[in-house]
Amino acid sequence: MKKIISVIFAAVLLCGCTDNSGIYREDKSDISTISKTEKLPVASTEDFEFSETDGGIVVTKYVGSATEFAVPEKIAGKPVVEIGSEAFCGCADLTRVELPDTVTKISKSDALKFREGGDISGDVILTGADIEKANVYYNEYDFHYIIQIDFTPSGAEKFAEATKNLVGEVISIWVDDELLSAPYVHEQITDGMAQIAGNFSFEEVQKYAAKINGNPFQDCGKIRVIYKGKTYGYDELNELFSAVN
Repeated sequence: MKKIISVIFAAVLLCGCTDNSGIYREDKSDISTISKTEKLPVASTEDFEFSETDGGIVVTKYVGSATEFAVPEKIAGKPVVEIGSEAFCGCADLTRVELPDTVTKISKSDALKFREGGDISGDVILTGADIEKANVYYNEYDFHYIIQIDFTPSGAEKFAEATKNLVGEVISIWVDDELLSAPYVHEQITDGMAQIAGNFSFEEVQKYAAKINGNPFQDCGKIRVIYKGKTYGYDELNELFSAVN
């Protein structure tokens, strides 16, 4: 009799183990489902103003009201390949925007201008179209922030020619018609770079660098931009511009 009871008790335990393992498998399935990446809803094409280029569509302005969305891959049957320099400017409530992989360019703004002399009426030497990128650095020797500008190959040639012809003269640097710097040219500069220095705060140099780079998310302080699986915060947008362009 004891042997029979022992066998029955062991069978009950085995049944219990089988049932529990089934429950554990269901739990794992639920966890897997919950952990899947949430996809942002694709915005309507009517939420955008746009223009056409030979390669596809340039998004020039977001006019919708959603704060989280994915930019459609196609508008008017053509791929979205470019984001205009002011596409989302002023949309302060935006929190998450995903750019499609078809985007290969973020437009440069015309905010930046190098001019002959120290006056806004001086002839324009260079514009934002001549800039490859602008980065912010902290000068540990002079204890101030600087903006380093890297020119495109054609921009470097223009700057070398200008600094050759204007030795002893002033070249002023303007962003949105605001004078940032007006240094004297001491010698020709041929390394394809220039620096903007002054008594700037970190917030100011970040703002100027973003404008120079062509920031379509200007003033969108809460933004998180997703591009090819990577997320960029507002202070990381220069990295996004480099990744796209």
